[in-house]
Amino acid sequence: MKILKFILFALIGIMFTFLVSNFFFDKAFNVQSSVKIKTSPYVVFDQVENFENWPNWDPWMAADSTVVISLDNNNVNKEGAVRKWNSDHSGDGYLTQLSNEYIKQLDYDIHIDNSPPFYTTFYFESDTTTGVVVSWRHHGELPFLSRVFGPFMKKMIKNDQINGLKNLKIYCESLPSKTSEISLKTFYKKKELSIEDSCSVTDFEQTLSENYRSIFVMLAENGIMPTSSPFVQYIRFPDQPGEDAIVVYKAGVFIETPIEANTITNNAKYYETSETTSLQAIHHGDHRTINDTHQKIKEYCLRNNFKILNLPYEVYLSDPNLTPNASDWKTRVIYQIE
Repeated sequence: MKILKFILFALIGIMFTFLVSNFFFDKAFNVQSSVKIKTSPYVVFDQVENFENWPNWDPWMAADSTVVISLDNNNVNKEGAVRKWNSDHSGDGYLTQLSNEYIKQLDYDIHIDNSPPFYTTFYFESDTTTGVVVSWRHHGELPFLSRVFGPFMKKMIKNDQINGLKNLKIYCESLPSKTSEISLKTFYKKKELSIEDSCSVTDFEQTLSENYRSIFVMLAENGIMPTSSPFVQYIRFPDQPGEDAIVVYKAGVFIETPIEANTITNNAKYYETSETTSLQAIHHGDHRTINDTHQKIKEYCLRNNFKILNLPYEVYLSDPNLTPNASDWKTRVIYQIE
């Protein structure tokens, strides 16, 4: 009986000590880590905003082979997007995007099993010349009986943040990007058929493809041959943190002969460009890194006192559908100057 009483009192003492200990630990927790990534802020933001890209850097998927992810494929990079997971080791849960400020901040809430939710935020401090500083923060409140585990949990989260940001840096900086020698060339007078349109950054690729499809249908119906690959000119591209993520652009192609006005549909327009001098370079690699080549041409203009006249052209020399390796993609970037 004495042994049983001793065990009983010991258990009561341990439980009492555990209960009282929770009064001495903070209920709030806040853990943050940062990393500098030497690439375009658009590249980094796209990796975090779009749930389809998380496997490229997610620290938990790398550590737990039993994780199974499910997404709503119609909503993976917008406010309200949900990423669910099931795991034999890490439990079940889901993550919801609460707010989205373009190349500035992304906020999520996290639900794991039946525990109260907590929150995670990504901050982006962008510099188009040197890269972007990404800060990853977890914060929230611990239930009373869990506060004693706060220091241990903070250490685990800190390690996960560091590993995740390291993975993100490695992936983003490894995307293929190379700029050819910048050349001074005559930009000869050209005939152009193009469509001016606008859309969100996230819908840009799909909308651009639809524009090109409309243009080539018109050309086929009129028996007109293109003399170039498709091009795009950006009238407005959001480049300031927190801006509305809306792109305004012209998608088009240079053509062999003029096209009759009464045969033009889908808000397309026919232009004839003037002959000018231009700076041109070939961007080799992923389209998401093409800002590298634009920046190099702009710096070249500054060093040589050239004035940029019109919107630059990006002429797609490679079709990603036919060239699976992104390092083999080629895009000609053209700046008309004087």
